[in-house]
Amino acid sequence: MSEDLHSFKIWFGIGAAVLLIGLAFQWYPAAVIHGFNEELALSNMSPYDINVTRENVNSWRIMQAFVFQPTSIGFFTGGILILIYSVLSTVFSIASAYSKRRTD
Repeated sequence: MSEDLHSFKIWFGIGAAVLLIGLAFQWYPAAVIHGFNEELALSNMSPYDINVTRENVNSWRIMQAFVFQPTSIGFFTGGILILIYSVLSTVFSIASAYSKRRTD
């Protein structure tokens, strides 16, 4: 029983870490884009700086759509599957141990 809980803690921790990595892949480009948009809101920028910042925003949006979001979805899916595995394997292991004790 103790081994089951130890295994559960390890797998649950891995699943939670994978979910957090997925969250970071979702959050980081959004934060960068938000920072560039705040920079654009400043009225004291030169036209060259405004164009450079707009190009940066556009490139980050493209990277967000084609790199960060698919990666984030993969990490979210993997994390959820690992969490489900940790819970189900622990439940079935405990049920199996209970069943064996009952038949003995």
